[in-house]
Amino acid sequence: MTAMTESEFRAVLQSEIEASLGYLGDELSEARANALARYFGRPYGDEAEGRSAVVMSEVRDTVESIMPSLVKVFLSGERVVSFAPVGPEDVEAAEQETDVVNHALLKDNDAFAAFYAWMKDGLLGRCGVLKYWWDDAPRTETERYEALSDDELALLAADPEVEVAAHRSYRDAAGAPVHDATAVRTLERGRLRIEPVPPEEFLISRRAKSIADAPFVGHRVRRTVSDLVAAGFDRETVEGLAGAGGAEADAAPERLERFGAEEAQGGDADNPALRELWVIECYLRVDHDGDGVAELRRALAAGEGGAFEVLENAPWEGAAAPFCALCPVPVPHKFFGLSVADLVEDIQRIKTVLMRQMLDNLYLANNPRKRVVEDQVNLDDLLTSRPGGLVRVKDTAAIAEERVEFTAAQSFPMLEYLDALKENRTGVTKYNQGLDADSLNKTASGIARIMNAAAERLELIARIYAETGFRALFLGVHELLRKHGGRELAVRIRNRWVAVDPGDWRRRFDLTVHVGSGAGNADQRKADALMVLQLQKELAAFGLVGPAHAYAAFEKLIEATGWKTPERYMAHPEADDAAADPETEALKAELAAAQGALAELRADRALAEAELELKARDSERDHDIARRKIELGYAELAAKREAEAAEAAIDGARLAVDAAGAAGAAGAAGPEAAS
Repeated sequence: MTAMTESEFRAVLQSEIEASLGYLGDELSEARANALARYFGRPYGDEAEGRSAVVMSEVRDTVESIMPSLVKVFLSGERVVSFAPVGPEDVEAAEQETDVVNHALLKDNDAFAAFYAWMKDGLLGRCGVLKYWWDDAPRTETERYEALSDDELALLAADPEVEVAAHRSYRDAAGAPVHDATAVRTLERGRLRIEPVPPEEFLISRRAKSIADAPFVGHRVRRTVSDLVAAGFDRETVEGLAGAGGAEADAAPERLERFGAEEAQGGDADNPALRELWVIECYLRVDHDGDGVAELRRALAAGEGGAFEVLENAPWEGAAAPFCALCPVPVPHKFFGLSVADLVEDIQRIKTVLMRQMLDNLYLANNPRKRVVEDQVNLDDLLTSRPGGLVRVKDTAAIAEERVEFTAAQSFPMLEYLDALKENRTGVTKYNQGLDADSLNKTASGIARIMNAAAERLELIARIYAETGFRALFLGVHELLRKHGGRELAVRIRNRWVAVDPGDWRRRFDLTVHVGSGAGNADQRKADALMVLQLQKELAAFGLVGPAHAYAAFEKLIEATGWKTPERYMAHPEADDAAADPETEALKAELAAAQGALAELRADRALAEAELELKARDSERDHDIARRKIELGYAELAAKREAEAAEAAIDGARLAVDAAGAAGAAGAAGPEAAS
């Protein structure tokens, strides 16, 4: 197989875009638009002139009642999630990565606004979507300086990150030359970015079950010609694309419902650089290289319909598109589930009908219709209804009222039933909102059961959010920081500045999401922490509890109270004293230097002692050798003397034998001579 051509890829891309959910309006878009209409309390369209047109607000009330609990769960503490260590040796690294990822999300972004919109989109629109990416675009800051000397101006101009855009030279009162300068500082440090995606801008394949396995995911947004040219795309290509003007630009039903008359139309005809285009950032799985295996690619398309052009097309290194989704009521094996608005929309409609009927009945009971005899009553006086007013009549029997019985009270049980139905569906009750004035007259155990059941429904939504959207977000951000590592980041963690290089991190799969909702759980967590602290106090006598263990339990107690800085109330065992006195720091430095010098002296002394010992050993060996040589000499001399004495004895004995032999020979010869 051969690789795809550009025209083949564009055809596949166009097919995926046009077949995706949310493109140019569909049943899903109509449902989300209807949820927004109910949230804003828009008229239903069946209102009759002269009758009640009130619209109840069950959708808005329910959503706004759930949001405080979700915000408290995810944004009340320093950490949203924590990474689980792989082994005992990995505990410290996992703690550091947890702090850095939470810091990157919560401190380097407007996390509250982004998470708030993300969670609320899920409650209203069946799915909230958050996008995350790494922004390498250089950022600039403008700085203004006054009365700089020549040397200060030269030092400023020598800074490689600074460009002096303008300056003015003059002389001060003393006649010295000074300068006022405007400098533009370029910040090259990349940063993590997050952004909630409006539901109408998010596209996904109809056969997708999740973002991870989706064949196609897209983000459809409007951008001006100027934005695309500034991003580096060819000007002629961009200016030749079909624009997003006209009625089609805002055809998404939910967008029309969200903005309504607030959305301005036109205005670009006389300013071509601000003409808007539809730009779709696409992530699709396609066999682009012809090897028979579909790989994930990122493409950027601009234009509209069949007239769009593919501006970018490259492989995507991530395992999935950089989006995270939240759905409060998931439906198995489907990407889009149900929203909280879906659960109470019919209740809002029924209560609206009942309330309109009750008000109409009350209006008629308080101001009934009248029967009049024609030409016997002044109709202008009759139609002008005011207290103490006059009605001119020719006959007192010319006016009669049609009395209307007040029957609205019969609708109150139905309204109570609908409230109970809403509570069962959503978990939002008047008890956990503090709205029931008679709750003190009810049994404490009964109220506790109702509140616990309601809290469980809210906790289920929080748990679903945590284990789906937030888990995927933090794992994706962890992977993103790893990919863009290679340079150290200075991060303030637990009152300490720490240099961290995410490029050294290991891949993480285990993630613990902290979820707790409602005052009852907070009280329980505080009680648990106090119990652990008490047990630690008893176990400390056996040496089983150290400072780090006690601080960990204390940190949990502080988190349960809602406070965010436990180090303000107890020093961390491993924390450095950031606010130390300068004199103390100087003494510490001198002490460290003295300790270093002492260590060097000790090392030199040990070396000298070793050399002396070696020399002593050498000297002792030499003395032993000399002594042995002397002893050997004496032994040799004695042996020589003994040998000489033995030789002398032998020689003496030989002489004696010779002499004895000679004497015997002489005696034998003498008698023969005498005869």
